[in-house]
Amino acid sequence: MQYALHDALVKPMPGQLMAPSLAESWSASEDGLSYEFVLRPGLKFHNGDPFTAEDVRSVSSAPRGRSCMRRLKEVEVVDPTHVRFVLHAPWPDFMTYYGTLASAAGWITPRTISRRSAPTAFKKYPVGLGRTIRQHEAGPRTGHGGERELLAQDAFVKRLVYQSVPESTTRLAMLNRGEVDVAYLLEGELGKSVQNDPKLRLDFSGGLGTYYLDFFDMWDPKSPWADQRVRKAASLALDRQALSDADTLGASKPNGNVVLKRFEYALPIDPDPYDPAQAKKLLAEAGYPNGFDAGELYPWPPYFATGEAIVGYLRRGRDQDQAAHDGARRVLLGARDEEAQGRLHVHRAGYGNASTRLAEIAPSQRQFRLWRVPRHR
Repeated sequence: MQYALHDALVKPMPGQLMAPSLAESWSASEDGLSYEFVLRPGLKFHNGDPFTAEDVRSVSSAPRGRSCMRRLKEVEVVDPTHVRFVLHAPWPDFMTYYGTLASAAGWITPRTISRRSAPTAFKKYPVGLGRTIRQHEAGPRTGHGGERELLAQDAFVKRLVYQSVPESTTRLAMLNRGEVDVAYLLEGELGKSVQNDPKLRLDFSGGLGTYYLDFFDMWDPKSPWADQRVRKAASLALDRQALSDADTLGASKPNGNVVLKRFEYALPIDPDPYDPAQAKKLLAEAGYPNGFDAGELYPWPPYFATGEAIVGYLRRGRDQDQAAHDGARRVLLGARDEEAQGRLHVHRAGYGNASTRLAEIAPSQRQFRLWRVPRHR
């Protein structure tokens, strides 16, 4: 809904890592210290206010993208259609943080709204530069979760209704009954039923997430996971292509890196092959010929089917219910780390490039940091 309501200076588009939007062009200085954007003339916000460089400066001076803000020296308005960003030092990731969903720094609202402290009024009548949306209304709460309605002006589609329906089988039933035109996240057997229905069309959204195992106690020398051969065995024990075929009908490409290969600065690493015989050999070499208790696993919601399949491949893994996992998350983000040993966790990373993706898990202050990595490493 936010993507429909608002627009950015530049943003990723199909086939392009970065494409013009509110800015028709941009350039960087040779020293890497400044970036200049040429804005599209004649654009207006939903309330009729003209879009100018002053709106860009107002939004860019707000603490919306911390990584951008601490590196920005100033934002200069050259003229109503030209704005220049000046950095304290060269920063190769500026366009990624400013121009993609790695942050919200490049998404523009009018300066007259940005300077007001009226969040309630803004929620009731949000103002942006989306090309079709005129009004946004919160619908009634329903048994499915919630409903939001977007009303358009001067657009082919006049009315869009978004419904939050947590249960995938209910989403499919609504689609079959004609209650909705589009349903998202219909995987596995549900996806096959859509694929085999001549009245429906199945599309792949193009996914950005990479899923991997996180061994919380691999830094404990007493843990089996501290042995690289054991972690390698776990990797070799997983049939990635079979997981993709079962869950997303083959649409998910196996990868050997948490960074997508198409991302800027990505190190292309091929995934490990499915080799259970070599996995057993490595376990035996590490001193675990009969395996060991691998601890508890909780899959990143809502990909529970994938988690169950991973447990099956690892054989001795144990599922964990959501309440227990929520407790584990509190432990990991809190104090009593001894309770978090032996857990495996499947989860994803963020948008942008290799830097923004690793920023979610590598720095010690980030939420999804690699647990217990000593600061000096």
